[in-house]
Amino acid sequence: MHKLVFSITEAAKLLGVHPNTIRRMVWRGELRPVRLGRRVLIPLAEVERLLGGALPAAHTAAEAPSAVSAVNEEPEKGNPAQGTRG
Repeated sequence: MHKLVFSITEAAKLLGVHPNTIRRMVWRGELRPVRLGRRVLIPLAEVERLLGGALPAAHTAAEAPSAVSAVNEEPEKGNPAQGTRG
């Protein structure tokens, strides 16, 4: 079974950004969330839209966040988007 929605943290991992970036995108209207009570969830369709429909099949599986963490283990050196310096 595939995940249809992601938490803010899961969506951030999938997109390779900080969770606050996802929150900012929601606040600006750049990302359309689904709200369930107080929870803010990001639909898979929104993640795919941001990526231009290029979401790898492994990221749509029920274990997507753990699959992504393996990809993001070592960020590029000197890439400010990844939060590293030098």
